Amino acid sequence: MEAYLFHIAIAISDNNIPESCVTNGDQTGNVFTQPGSSTYDEIGTNQVAIVGKEDKRSFTIMVGISMSGEVLPFRVMYAGNTATSCPRIDNPKSPYKAANDEAKRLCFHFESTMSPKHCSNMETMKNYVRHVLAVYFDKQQTQLGHPNQCCLWIIDCWSVHRSQEFWSWIRANYPWILVRYVPGGCTGIFQPCDVGIQRVLKLAMRKTALSHIVNETIAHLERNEDPGTIVLEKGFHELRNRSVEWLVNGYNAINNRDFVKKVIFLSF
Repeated sequence: MEAYLFHIAIAISDNNIPESCVTNGDQTGNVFTQPGSSTYDEIGTNQVAIVGKEDKRSFTIMVGISMSGEVLPFRVMYAGNTATSCPRIDNPKSPYKAANDEAKRLCFHFESTMSPKHCSNMETMKNYVRHVLAVYFDKQQTQLGHPNQCCLWIIDCWSVHRSQEFWSWIRANYPWILVRYVPGGCTGIFQPCDVGIQRVLKLAMRKTALSHIVNETIAHLERNEDPGTIVLEKGFHELRNRSVEWLVNGYNAINNRDFVKKVIFLSF
């Protein structure tokens, strides 16, 4: 563990890297259907059916933070083979237009994985570097007045991250970005996003998803529908479009410099 910390410290010291140019990135999955953890069944019941508990449909969020306390724009991956697999944030008639506009302002990127899986892959990782990480670093270099400033990106040792293809691509296209890997089995210790960011992010997203369910249920009841016949929306297209508001509220929940710096302090 000490060797890893020294490795990071030496990289920062030898290359004179300012805190705004030291970042951590981490991917996290989030399910579309987020069932509650409480039930009205009797205590001691052996088997309790919870609506949506077995629904594993998910999307992946690439979260990034800097040592200076900034939160980078999210890049969000959805399973599918076309761009229509992503939320329709340009739909002017969307009931979630306010959230869509905020996602644009925050420069969120939505991307299809071009596969049946929502997990990030080589191409989506390259796109993250191109459209989020490098853009952020370019901005910091401009503000510092050092266009060739060396930058540091700390990520976990996932197979795609440490593959020869990805490593070579980074060195060929962004030689000024140093990549350092969190040691295997140490994610919960040295990965700032995992140590404190993801939990707050997911809790805020879960609360927003619950508010959608509550509002939908109230709308049914106000139409005098029988509570026993109410069926809540579980379609992919609707949940996908709702997810934009979840992401915006999640981003706002973690977008606090003091909070981010505290998490980084706990990791190092």
